[in-house]
Amino acid sequence: EQGMFEMTIFFFTMYALGFFGLCCVIRDFSARNIMHEIHWLMVGSFVSYMLGHMLLLIHFVQYADDGKGHEWMIIFARCFEVVGFVVFVNVLLLIARGWTITTNKLSRKVENALFSAIFACIYIALFFSETMRDPAESSYLYHSWAGYLFIAMQIFLLFVFVGLLHRTFVFEKRVVKRTFYKRFGLVFTLWFLKLPLLVLIASFVEPWYQAKVMFGCEHCFQLLSFLLVPCLSKPKTALEIYAADNNYGARIPSVARQLRVQPGLSADIVHGGAAGIRLPQAQVAGSLPGGLPPVNRNMTTDLNEANRRQQTALEEAAQAQASNAVTANGNSAEVEGEGIVERESPA
Repeated sequence: EQGMFEMTIFFFTMYALGFFGLCCVIRDFSARNIMHEIHWLMVGSFVSYMLGHMLLLIHFVQYADDGKGHEWMIIFARCFEVVGFVVFVNVLLLIARGWTITTNKLSRKVENALFSAIFACIYIALFFSETMRDPAESSYLYHSWAGYLFIAMQIFLLFVFVGLLHRTFVFEKRVVKRTFYKRFGLVFTLWFLKLPLLVLIASFVEPWYQAKVMFGCEHCFQLLSFLLVPCLSKPKTALEIYAADNNYGARIPSVARQLRVQPGLSADIVHGGAAGIRLPQAQVAGSLPGGLPPVNRNMTTDLNEANRRQQTALEEAAQAQASNAVTANGNSAEVEGEGIVERESPA
């Protein structure tokens, strides 16, 4: 237990300071009406981790006094950590689906619930694996069958995360949101790789140091992940990223279905006459190889403005077509008039 007390003080202090910063972010987002469900879930995850460290701190304060502490507080601290971790993973998957950022439709709720249930079961297995260990043993928690199963599950979710994020990135055509997805994907791909890398590092650490060194590294990574979330978007672009007024109103189609959308036609017409995908109007003009709408780096992030521009262009094209039709009718009348004169002149 040497060093655990000091690390717990550090983490609880950092989470407490971060909580005040989080309150400022909540106030700012609420004032601009961009505080969505996904943000509240992130807040819940942060608070769960903070409460877990608070209970650990109470335990170690008592442990330093009488050498026993409160074992039940360790159990509750672990429960709060499980809740915080499961909610955090769900938030990452929901953002990768584009929920509240690209689309207002939450799809595959059962899939998210299944992943959460599996994680909770593995955490319970980890808890029982830890309780059945020899108290004198100082090995790392994840060097067990439950730990290896947990690592395998996290690697599997990494592939799910990357696949969902790729689908959303291909669909989204607003540059500011695509930039957000790039940063988000880079940072949290590393987060999913965190645990396998830590377990690999733990194999090179002396057994009696493994538990506390890995405890510090793991919670440092988690705290850093929370602090990096507000940094993924600049304050001046936060409104454009999180404003849900112009979001897609249905489930984001797969990449294969997106590739079947024919540019330049109605958003309801797709290759082969299949049921159409209704894309936002401002995202269907132009063409790219494979049938995707272009990524116009000069495109405004306001879809209403983009729609107005497109409507103006259509009206101008219609006026030009009408003008050409009038000119063509005038030329035809002149030719017909000359023919009448020619027929009457011999009489």
